[in-house]
Amino acid sequence: MKKRLNFFKDKKGFLFVYEKENFKIKRVFVIKGNKNVTRGNHAHKNTVQILININSKSKILVIKKSKKIVKFSKPGEYFICPVKTWLKINFINEGSIMVLCNKKYNKVDYINNFESFKKLYS
Repeated sequence: MKKRLNFFKDKKGFLFVYEKENFKIKRVFVIKGNKNVTRGNHAHKNTVQILININSKSKILVIKKSKKIVKFSKPGEYFICPVKTWLKINFINEGSIMVLCNKKYNKVDYINNFESFKKLYS
């Protein structure tokens, strides 16, 4: 389920705030996608991710036991991606998405083969 961060705006600009006490951040990165480019296209065995839209217009294919599309169009929209969830991010325009992770990078955590991923739920 897509949500929106708390938003504060004044004449100097705006501020988005994410506060969640039970999520310990171990890694933060920003995905920059060019127009009509696909990013992600993998799942994680043990990592929970929070994707926060910075300034993109994008469609995110989310697959766990079923498929759904999450659309980002406004800054501050976010989506919490549970473990063992396949994400495929299609950037409609050039933009950026920040990702907060509860685990540090570990190559072994990635599921890069979609057929292997499907076996988790068959």
